[in-house]
Amino acid sequence: MRRGSSPPPAILAVIARAIIMSEPAEYHMYSEKSLTWNGITQQNRNGLLWDKTLHVDGLKTGHTASAGFNIIASATEGDRRLIAVVMGGKSSKGREEQARKLLTWGLRDFTTVHLFSAGQSLGDEPVWYGESHRLPVGSAQEQSLSLPKSEADKLKAQYVINAARLEAPINKGQTVGQIRISDNGQVVKTLPLVALQAVPQGGVFSRLMDYMKLKL
Repeated sequence: MRRGSSPPPAILAVIARAIIMSEPAEYHMYSEKSLTWNGITQQNRNGLLWDKTLHVDGLKTGHTASAGFNIIASATEGDRRLIAVVMGGKSSKGREEQARKLLTWGLRDFTTVHLFSAGQSLGDEPVWYGESHRLPVGSAQEQSLSLPKSEADKLKAQYVINAARLEAPINKGQTVGQIRISDNGQVVKTLPLVALQAVPQGGVFSRLMDYMKLKL
């Protein structure tokens, strides 16, 4: 990005999300409609805070001669949160109207699909040379995706194991494969597939039996 130029809207959305997620105790101040200090009251310039059709609780407005009227607006509905970034508006009302359209569209036509929770078993894989011969595998993190409602039933999560076979010892949390999330057959995100429990190496007799089974 050139010095003096405006950051892309996507970058501003990422920054806004970071503020919301990392500063929950302070974030409420962005929804304050006015602030009085030393006898002077300053109104919040985010007019969407007064919109009764949306639950907008932030975040920032701005204006420069070169960039026009800009706004980063965030709204919630239940456990969902959307962030809209509008740049280059012709007026303060214009930027608010465009942000309102984006938020309304997102809340109306998009949904959030919960795929799996952190530590949830996605499968049970065979293990060789271990004290246990089965290994539950899954993700170390929760995963949800927002997408158009028409695409929700096309979202699938599948996994693949990195090695031809899993052999002990295996540590809890060790990456053993890859989770592939696809939308209508196209992979849109990948995550590490991890061992959900440890599998220590088995005793001599157990390992010998596994060796013989593999050779047969």
